[in-house]
Amino acid sequence: MYTRLVAHADGALGLQEPDFLAMPVNWVECVTLTLRHLWLQKEAAASVALQPDFPSYRQSAIMCSRLQGSSVIHMDRRDSSGTDSGWFIGCYGDGHDHNDPKELTLASLFEAAVCLDSRFVAYAALPSGCSVVAGHGSPAVLMHDTLLDITPGSFLSSMGEAS
Repeated sequence: MYTRLVAHADGALGLQEPDFLAMPVNWVECVTLTLRHLWLQKEAAASVALQPDFPSYRQSAIMCSRLQGSSVIHMDRRDSSGTDSGWFIGCYGDGHDHNDPKELTLASLFEAAVCLDSRFVAYAALPSGCSVVAGHGSPAVLMHDTLLDITPGSFLSSMGEAS
């Protein structure tokens, strides 16, 4: 997340965060989403016994052009560098080639969450080497192609429980 300090006329300081409703950024005086996203990302990493590696929402990700509306998404993180978060976020369909540049787009993680698919937000701090398949029920989280156990009673384990 990224936030900003603002000065009020009375000399007090306020904290603003993006509202995550539209592009461009609309700033609101609040920290609710900042804390929520931090909690989700810490708990997702802890659910599979990993240490979080937080990207910035200003960093970019490679996005599948058919991501929006896909019932299942696939995410894969490589080493981040500069403005690149290391994330690929795509659909889980066989109908097109994720290695074809015409099927891909580059977007900031903020733009991806607002305009394309916010489901990746909880997984955004999983470290390099992780892959996730998420849709209905518990996600599959892999580290270097090895399926990780999801700790019983954890945040990610609750995603598979009936509501």
